[in-house]
Amino acid sequence: GLEQIWASYLGQPLKLLWEVLGFLAPTSKITPDDYDYLVCEIKDPGVVTDDGTIYGTAKYEQLDPDWIYAALNYGINKLDPSSIHEFGTTPYQGQLLTSTSGTSVDATIALVGDWGTGAWDEDGDGGKGAAYAVMEQIKSLNPDYVIHLGDVYYAGTDLRPPPGEEQTNFINMWTEIWGTGDSDRFFTLNSNHEMYGDASGYFDIALAADGPFGHQNQTSYFVLQNDDWAILGLDAAYYSQSTLYMEGNLYEGSNTSQLDFVQGLDLSGKRVIALTHQTGMDYSGTTPSSLWTNDMKTALGGNDPDFWYWGHIHNGIVYTDNSAAGTMVARCVGHGAIPFGSAWGLAGSDKVAYYPTTPNSAGSIRVRNGFAMLTLSGSTLTESFYEQGVDTPMWTATFSIS
Repeated sequence: GLEQIWASYLGQPLKLLWEVLGFLAPTSKITPDDYDYLVCEIKDPGVVTDDGTIYGTAKYEQLDPDWIYAALNYGINKLDPSSIHEFGTTPYQGQLLTSTSGTSVDATIALVGDWGTGAWDEDGDGGKGAAYAVMEQIKSLNPDYVIHLGDVYYAGTDLRPPPGEEQTNFINMWTEIWGTGDSDRFFTLNSNHEMYGDASGYFDIALAADGPFGHQNQTSYFVLQNDDWAILGLDAAYYSQSTLYMEGNLYEGSNTSQLDFVQGLDLSGKRVIALTHQTGMDYSGTTPSSLWTNDMKTALGGNDPDFWYWGHIHNGIVYTDNSAAGTMVARCVGHGAIPFGSAWGLAGSDKVAYYPTTPNSAGSIRVRNGFAMLTLSGSTLTESFYEQGVDTPMWTATFSIS
């Protein structure tokens, strides 16, 4: 039963596990003065940092004590790497479906990241929270595809403690809104948080054969394409070699099945849209990550994708060509459900064209969650960033690449 599961993982000496975590963790950047300030401020309403992170003790804020589950599960992975679920290698390869919205449109695609919070009463009014509201808004737009860029909280677990997060905080709400069955229109990526729970929640529960993502064949990467476009959904979490899987990798050593898959595709004459959980740059758009400069370029034969959408950072950010991305269209879509504030570190930056700044309610330090919509029409892509509860896009742009 559950008691045995808990005992098998938490019945071991926690002091040893804590010491292992302390050894693995990076040196804190918080000074004693910073700590004293935070102690005074975090309880109500919390402190918003430069990237929009909220240092507070409310649910899913940075000092929510339940984040310990992520740390403990990560520690278990480090103590027993063999416990991590095997990597799937039978990727979905599909033709982009013809859109039902009009003959001039090839497909409409909703992108939402870091959405797996489950239902929780954020305001004490009996509601289901941002995740439910955001997905209901996506459904109202009737996209042809909905792609989740990863993260189920706290650790995307199956049997690991606390058990059942992938089912409770992701699949249950998804099927409540979209219904059951395998429709080939839904996709979900692997992430650092789902890796914490040994990736079994992701591979065995999210990608279950009889569920909404069953067509992914228990494989965390895929391609959707037509004559003009190739959408590459890639797993940057599984082979991550960084602390807490925070930085992404597409392969490790001889484990190159995902790399081989991308390199084996005929992408000639197509515009490439890359989707990952981990990021190609830091939040400010200043510094490229090794996921970009090494892995992505290796996968694409030294080239960049034409478009790259990622999550991981809990924000929605449109980067300009003054950012490290240059002519590559780079976007962060990690603002699906986690509470975040106005990222004052982006204010006035010539590297950023848009990020959410409107409070989600009067007097709140939180800003509105959201998602992105892509519309493909021939060689033209139109992107729109929506915020929770607002019917018209807060940002839109159209690109035509010859």
